[in-house]
Formats: sequence, structure tokens, C-alpha cells
Amino acid sequence: MIPKTRRTKLLAGAVAVLVAATATIWATGTGPFDTAEPSHCWGTWHEDEDGDVLRFGEGQEGTPSAGRPQGSCTAIVDTSGGPVTVTVAYGPAPEAPPARAAWLFDHLGPGTVPLPDGLTGAAGADSGLLVLPEKCDTSDGRATAVTLRTDSTSTVDLGGIRQVAQILAVAANHGMEKAGCAPAKPLRTTSPVLFLPEDIEDYAAKSVCRIPGLDFPDSRATDLEYQVGPVTRDLQSCAVRDSESRSETLDLLMVAQPRLAALAGDVAGTTKRPGWRGSGTYTDEYAAVRADCAGRPTTFLTLNPDATLDRFAAFANAAARRLGCAAVAPAGDTA
Repeated sequence: MIPKTRRTKLLAGAVAVLVAATATIWATGTGPFDTAEPSHCWGTWHEDEDGDVLRFGEGQEGTPSAGRPQGSCTAIVDTSGGPVTVTVAYGPAPEAPPARAAWLFDHLGPGTVPLPDGLTGAAGADSGLLVLPEKCDTSDGRATAVTLRTDSTSTVDLGGIRQVAQILAVAANHGMEKAGCAPAKPLRTTSPVLFLPEDIEDYAAKSVCRIPGLDFPDSRATDLEYQVGPVTRDLQSCAVRDSESRSETLDLLMVAQPRLAALAGDVAGTTKRPGWRGSGTYTDEYAAVRADCAGRPTTFLTLNPDATLDRFAAFANAAARRLGCAAVAPAGDTA
């Protein structure tokens, strides 16, 4: 995954260790999170008798409940590389639009793949997000999700994606039960992950993110690299970075799946921009536009926008065209 200074570097190996710590219970068919005491993180994890789990602690938001459907919890896991913190959170996306924009990209950007078995969200080897059913929306109508992340700098192990998806489902079930919105059938994932995140690519002479018209000056070609994320009818993302400094150059995201779009909420605001379809927000921190696309409200988002919006316009129009709907932005738009 392309490094991001916006968030702490993550690691799937810690998740694999956490799952391995309960392998004996899992092998019995009872599930690693459904037996033994004491339990932590709303019942998601149980202490490991081998001592791999050093300690647990509730975050500032504690345990979700019907009156306050928000919570967070951490598990400190001992690995060969040292202690690693695994954090699970339950609740809506950040309320402030700039923070929400960054949060969406952190959890749905390159390095992730869509969750299997009909679950809505994405998982990487080191992080994940699972959107909960509409019944679990907050009182003010915001969609709720469960997220997972770790905070290590070791090499990412892509073999951890399936484990991340499984832990997300278990944490979601326990969180929804505490919040009083659990569905009749628990969320489950048993299928293998058939696709892995794509590799980082050099910009060279081809279009960034494989999108025609999304280009940078030739003088910068040797300094850039990009990673393409999921490309589906529900989700598309790409990140461009400076290959030397790893600084964030351009982040691009499209969400069309209804529950993912609900997480984005009003991040695009209500302003109409001449020539653009739908409503949008254009700031120094991010730009977003929300427009109907093939019968679904779709949000297009970019972080760290350049002095002009032409690259965002190229991405939005390419994504819209792929979905079979009209262009979202005029060609060559400038801020």
C-alpha cells in the first residue's frame, strides 16, 4: 500500500497473530469470539491463555449502546516484531466534512478489496470497514460502520485480508447487539478473498490511474507512482504519490453503493458549480460532487486537490462513463 502521512501505518500481520491466538477455540467449531471469559471489545475478543494478547482497553467512546451507538476498543498484541495495537471502532463517519472525506479514503482507498459474501465495505491486509444495516443508523440519519486498523510499521502481509473481514463481521454482530439493532441473522463471511490489492505502478508515460486525461506534466513523470484500488460499479479509488517523499499528491474515490453513499452523506454539500451535475464542495482540503448516476446517488471525491480541478473532472467523468451515465464535470474545469 502506498504510505499515507494522514494516518498511522497499518499491518495485517498483527491481525493474523490475533486470529492465531484463538486458533484452538476456532478449530472446535465454536468460534474464537463466542466462548471463554473474560471478554473484551463488546465480546469480540477473549483473553489468550498463551499471553499473546498483552492487554485490552476501551477507547474514549467505550461500548456502543442503544442510547449512544458509538464505541471503540484496542487490543495490544505481542508479535515477533514487538507489541502492535489493534483498534476496532463502531459508529458513524466523522461529522465534519473534511475529516469524513479523509476517513472514507483511508478505509476505502487503494490497498483494499470489496468484502465477500454480500457484506458492504472493504478490507485490506491491515484495515477494514463494514457498513451496518439501515436499522443501525444514528438518530440523525447517519450510516454506521465498524472499522479496524493496526499501528505497526512492519511489512504488510496480504494473507490477512480474510481474517480482517471475519473480525469485522464478528465485531459488527457484537456491536449491533449492544446497540439494539442486530438483524435476525448475524453477519457472516466464509468465502475466500478472490482478489488482492493491486501493486504500486510507476507513472512513466501512461495516464495516471489508467484514466485517459488524468495526466501530470512530463517533468514530474519520474517522480510519481500510483496505486489503483477497487474498480467496481459500487466503488472506485486511486492514489498518486511522490515516489521519493511519499507525500500525498492526489487521492480519488467514487462510491455508488447505497450504504457506502450513505456513509459519505452530505460531504459534497449543496453548492451548484457551473457546468457540473449535482451539488459539490470545492476547498483546499478536498473536493466532492454528488450526482445521480445510473439511478443511484453517487459521490465523487478527491483529497489534496491541485490548483485546478481538471484531474478530478477527468476521474469523475471516467467513473461516470464506466457506470453508463452522463458526464459529471465539464472538461478542463479550473478552480
